[in-house]
Amino acid sequence: MPQHVLGIALDTASITLVRLTGSMKSYDVTLAAQYPLPQHDEPQEQAALQRQALHTLLDPLRLHGDTILVALSAHHAVLRNLTFPFKEPRRIYQILKNSLDEHMPFEPEEVVADFHPLPSEHTSAARLLVAGMPEEVIATSLELLQEVGLEPAVLDLDVFGLANAALLGCTALPARTVLVDVNAERTLLTLLDRGTPVLARSLAYRCPEDAETLETYVGRLSKHLQQTYYACENILQQPYAPDLLLVSGVRGDQASILAKALQEADDLPAEAWHVTAAAYKADQTSLLAHDMACYAVAFGMALRGLHRRACGVNLRRERFALHKGLEDLRGRFIVLGILTVAVIGLGIASEKQSKKR
Repeated sequence: MPQHVLGIALDTASITLVRLTGSMKSYDVTLAAQYPLPQHDEPQEQAALQRQALHTLLDPLRLHGDTILVALSAHHAVLRNLTFPFKEPRRIYQILKNSLDEHMPFEPEEVVADFHPLPSEHTSAARLLVAGMPEEVIATSLELLQEVGLEPAVLDLDVFGLANAALLGCTALPARTVLVDVNAERTLLTLLDRGTPVLARSLAYRCPEDAETLETYVGRLSKHLQQTYYACENILQQPYAPDLLLVSGVRGDQASILAKALQEADDLPAEAWHVTAAAYKADQTSLLAHDMACYAVAFGMALRGLHRRACGVNLRRERFALHKGLEDLRGRFIVLGILTVAVIGLGIASEKQSKKR
């Protein structure tokens, strides 16, 4: 039976949906949509307007039976590369938030944190890409989704959704690939090193809407890319020379224009991201197949639901942890009751056999 996985990229100003139907060996895109979200100066009024808009947009789509994975904006999170002298996850979680304390303007008890492991040459040490997000941001996002009937199994960050779009959506990538995803709110940078996201950033620079400002944007982004490469070298303790730059977040034609401009500015091979994985069974001549670049983050989140080897974090932890549904618990009680009756029955039968003897 095919699996239905819904990937969602939730930003302040928009929501992007991609539904994959199938399995990791063969899947198709059965939904790809992007909607603007209403904005208002008052947070409560904005939340009410967004709930109303989502009800109107999503109710006809009948998404409630899907497995749902959501990418929240890394712009509201803290991302740091940290090293721990041990690798046991239980011990890491015990001190993870306190380890982030000096890197964030929040109190540790106000944050949910998780980590993605990185390759380490030391057998006893752990290198981690750590994410911390304020509970308030998680609660607001989760409430918005739940009030329209969506219960996400995973709350990740957009930088990891972007990484999975490249790592799982492309047939092959050079050892060092730089991912750039742009939209009307921010620009994401994710650096891959031999199949692992080793550094991620979210910049408060929006994609220009006209060609006149593109040159200024590219110049600014080029400087940030160079700074990010230096930061990556410091983390890896070795040079980081990118082999390829992939651009997404806007339509395929716009992504190609931006990629060409970045290639000229940085003298680095660059192209628009598109899906090349053999498992992707969509008609490659269709408009959607060529315009998937604007859905990259949501697409990567949906792929995480199909692939066990996907990267990422899950901020549905602690008080936001996903609990078993009533039906699941009821089913477990029924099974337990049947087993109990069976054991009692065996006991009675054994007792009768003993009396006969």
